[in-house]
Amino acid sequence: MALSEEAKKARREYKRNYDRKYRETHRQQLRDYKNKWRSENKDRVKQYVERYWEKKGRQLKENSDPMRRFVKERCILQSELSTSNKELTQAFNNWNSSNLSTTKFALEFKDAAVELELEKKRTKHGNVWQGVGLK
Repeated sequence: MALSEEAKKARREYKRNYDRKYRETHRQQLRDYKNKWRSENKDRVKQYVERYWEKKGRQLKENSDPMRRFVKERCILQSELSTSNKELTQAFNNWNSSNLSTTKFALEFKDAAVELELEKKRTKHGNVWQGVGLK
């Protein structure tokens, strides 16, 4: 037999109140247990904290840099592809609702390109980024 919605709601509320009261009455015991576990597992805690902050740092770096987000969301990275600087600039401006010139874009894109091991070449048709294409 399935419980009615009212019964489920009452059950959730009871459990929530019970858990809160349990935590309040056993706060010191829980705190002592947590501190004891941390003191016994210092290496694990340290590794967890380091991994956590490394991950947060990477996320912040990716989210704060629009070039990295542009490459991640709108570009295909393959060695046989090549795209002109002008095409990349237009795609970036459309994607980011910005108005960068091709020269300014090339300067900003250069940092991301170095990390991705992309190469900028001069051809008779203009500057081309080797190893990147647009989706």
